[in-house]
Amino acid sequence: FALTAKRINAEGVRTLVDDRGDEPIADFLAGVIEGWSGVLDSAGQPVAFSQDSLRTLLTNIPGLAQLVFSRYLREIGAKAKN
Repeated sequence: FALTAKRINAEGVRTLVDDRGDEPIADFLAGVIEGWSGVLDSAGQPVAFSQDSLRTLLTNIPGLAQLVFSRYLREIGAKAKN
Protein backbone atom coordinates (compact mmCIF):
# COMPACT_ATOMS: atom_id res chain seq x y z
CA PHE A 1 0.00 0.00 0.00
CA ALA A 2 1.01 3.64 -0.38
CA LEU A 3 0.47 6.58 1.95
CA THR A 4 0.08 10.25 1.10
CA ALA A 5 1.42 12.60 3.74
CA LYS A 6 2.07 16.27 4.38
CA ARG A 7 5.67 17.25 3.80
CA ILE A 8 6.98 19.23 6.73
CA ASN A 9 10.50 20.39 7.50
CA ALA A 10 12.68 19.12 10.34
CA GLU A 11 11.61 21.97 12.63
CA GLY A 12 7.98 21.14 11.95
CA VAL A 13 8.60 17.49 12.86
CA ARG A 14 10.31 18.50 16.11
CA THR A 15 7.40 20.80 16.95
CA LEU A 16 4.80 18.11 16.25
CA VAL A 17 6.72 15.53 18.28
CA ASP A 18 7.31 17.95 21.17
CA ASP A 19 3.66 19.07 21.19
CA ARG A 20 2.46 15.48 21.33
CA GLY A 21 4.75 14.51 24.22
CA ASP A 22 4.24 10.85 25.08
CA GLU A 23 1.35 10.24 22.70
CA PRO A 24 1.70 7.16 20.49
CA ILE A 25 3.43 7.36 17.10
CA ALA A 26 0.08 6.51 15.51
CA ASP A 27 -1.27 9.86 16.75
CA PHE A 28 1.66 11.74 15.19
CA LEU A 29 1.14 9.90 11.91
CA ALA A 30 -2.59 10.65 11.98
CA GLY A 31 -1.60 14.32 11.99
CA VAL A 32 0.51 14.07 8.83
CA ILE A 33 -0.99 11.25 6.74
CA GLU A 34 -3.71 12.51 4.42
CA GLY A 35 -4.67 9.42 2.44
CA TRP A 36 -3.73 6.01 1.12
CA SER A 37 -4.11 3.57 -1.73
CA GLY A 38 -3.95 -0.19 -1.84
CA VAL A 39 -5.36 -0.84 1.63
CA LEU A 40 -7.82 -3.72 1.40
CA ASP A 41 -10.18 -5.37 3.88
CA SER A 42 -10.38 -9.12 4.50
CA ALA A 43 -12.70 -9.49 1.49
CA GLY A 44 -10.20 -7.75 -0.79
CA GLN A 45 -12.22 -4.55 -1.05
CA PRO A 46 -10.59 -1.12 -0.78
CA VAL A 47 -10.80 0.54 2.63
CA ALA A 48 -11.69 4.23 2.60
CA PHE A 49 -9.14 6.40 4.38
CA SER A 50 -10.05 8.02 7.68
CA GLN A 51 -8.13 8.95 10.80
CA ASP A 52 -9.82 6.09 12.66
CA SER A 53 -9.06 3.48 10.01
CA LEU A 54 -5.44 4.68 9.89
CA ARG A 55 -5.07 4.32 13.66
CA THR A 56 -6.66 0.88 13.49
CA LEU A 57 -4.24 -0.23 10.78
CA LEU A 58 -1.22 1.14 12.63
CA THR A 59 -2.15 -0.43 15.95
CA ASN A 60 -3.34 -3.83 14.66
CA ILE A 61 -0.09 -4.72 12.89
CA PRO A 62 2.82 -4.89 15.36
CA GLY A 63 5.70 -2.62 14.35
CA LEU A 64 3.85 -0.94 11.48
CA ALA A 65 3.57 2.47 13.14
CA GLN A 66 7.33 2.56 13.83
CA LEU A 67 8.09 1.43 10.28
CA VAL A 68 5.83 4.09 8.76
CA PHE A 69 7.26 6.77 11.08
CA SER A 70 10.85 5.85 10.16
CA ARG A 71 10.03 5.84 6.46
CA TYR A 72 8.24 9.18 6.75
CA LEU A 73 11.28 10.78 8.40
CA ARG A 74 13.57 9.29 5.74
CA GLU A 75 11.36 10.53 2.91
CA ILE A 76 11.01 14.10 4.14
CA GLY A 77 14.75 14.23 4.78
CA ALA A 78 15.59 12.99 1.29
CA LYS A 79 13.18 15.42 -0.37
CA ALA A 80 14.46 18.38 1.63
CA LYS A 81 18.02 17.89 0.34
CA ASN A 82 17.04 18.20 -3.34
